[in-house]
Amino acid sequence: MKTYKNLHPNSKIDISLEDVVRIEADINYSHLILNSGQRIILARTLKAYEKDLSFPFLRVNKSFIINVNFLDEMPILDKKVMMKDGKIIPISRRRVERVEKAIALKLA
Repeated sequence: MKTYKNLHPNSKIDISLEDVVRIEADINYSHLILNSGQRIILARTLKAYEKDLSFPFLRVNKSFIINVNFLDEMPILDKKVMMKDGKIIPISRRRVERVEKAIALKLA
């Protein structure tokens, strides 16, 4: 089980990457949404997470990084994806192709 320790320089939290459903931006803060429904707020930008995380994490727009393992089994409709927790997330025009490829990798 992979854990993520670099959440914040002073953080004492260890989070299993398998439990992170998505990361939501809030100016210079981030909200980590876990599979349990827990929300953790950290003083770190999505850009910093984007550098550290790889597949199955994918940035879909300026406000969200999603874990493709928690996507609902529905296709992309109207440039939006639905997460298993019911959250509908818009995909930016530039990132639609990348998201489609990631979904294809997940299904393969």
